[in-house]
Amino acid sequence: MDVLGSRHGVDNPDNLYRVIAVDARSHYELRGRVPAHPGPDVSFTVFSAYPGNGADSHSLGVLTLADLDLDAEGRFMLEVDPVAPEGAATTCR
Repeated sequence: MDVLGSRHGVDNPDNLYRVIAVDARSHYELRGRVPAHPGPDVSFTVFSAYPGNGADSHSLGVLTLADLDLDAEGRFMLEVDPVAPEGAATTCR
């Protein structure tokens, strides 16, 4: 499957990477489904800048598969927002 902006074999040849750019003013909802037998490393990382664009980029936070709140069918929803909602379980700044 071709996914615009994805890459593989750069940082770790066993991983596939999907990258999206977000701004500090908008609200995003990321929805997905984890299959019954996921790969050994499923994670989401928030970076301070787009990795590989020449800017000093460092990790602001990571969510792993164990951190995701999955429903009975393996679906999840992550919210990315400049302000953490009341009672948020995890925040990355």
